[in-house]
Amino acid sequence: MLEQALSGARAGASFTREAWFDMVDRFNERTRLQYDVDHLKNRFRFYKREFRIVNGIKNHPGFSWDHKLQIVITDDDEWSQYVAKSPEAKLYRTRQTPFFNELEVICGSSISKGNDASSSRIPDTADKDANANLIEGDGTFNSFVETPEISNYPVATSDILARLPQDTQEAENINAPQASTFSTLRGSSRKSRRQADGALQALREFAEASRRQASMREEAQDKKLSLLDDCLEELNLMKDIDNELYVKALFIFKEEYNQHIFLKTTGVRRLMWLRAVTKDINL
Repeated sequence: MLEQALSGARAGASFTREAWFDMVDRFNERTRLQYDVDHLKNRFRFYKREFRIVNGIKNHPGFSWDHKLQIVITDDDEWSQYVAKSPEAKLYRTRQTPFFNELEVICGSSISKGNDASSSRIPDTADKDANANLIEGDGTFNSFVETPEISNYPVATSDILARLPQDTQEAENINAPQASTFSTLRGSSRKSRRQADGALQALREFAEASRRQASMREEAQDKKLSLLDDCLEELNLMKDIDNELYVKALFIFKEEYNQHIFLKTTGVRRLMWLRAVTKDINL
């Protein structure tokens, strides 16, 4: 996304059709996954929402940005007052936002129109760094793809295996029954090592499955919140809508079905649909 944003492959507040397909092809090639355009669009909505929240906190009087920790900081009283007005900001009181500069390039023009993006200009290597970190194990971008970690736990039989050369040397100086005992011990240690490796592999697979399930749940929740944010943004841009119809529209947005229809319609048709579905709502 960063590369496409820097190359100017924009279509309004989003990307061009060709840019989306190019991003999907390159992402799947690098990760060997089978994601489609909708997956990336959902993630883009999540990035827009996160950037909007963090940028709003960051630019609020009394708040400052810790470049080292990548987190918004202020005193407890300021936080309490801000969270009371904007509950969605509570999460970012202790949560870091890595790649904020990259998010400003990707999302800033579509959310904070008129802001000077040059103040957060990033180095030429940022697109490489962002892509390298896209599938890393921490930070904002990681929530998209989970990568299994390689365990460094020692195998339970390592002490036995470490002594094998010495045992072998000693076996040459004693009788045959001891050599036979050594062979039995060696075979047993190999079996134990295979069992330990199998157990570690099973744990890795279980942990990866758990992470994927958690990621899917988070993605589903992010999608719902992002759709609602998109609806509210579009609703605020409508000029031919009175206050009563505006408030009624908020009630129908509780249904995801209505959110999809609203975003897929435009102009006069959208306004006619809004009036039709809200006619029975009494304020």
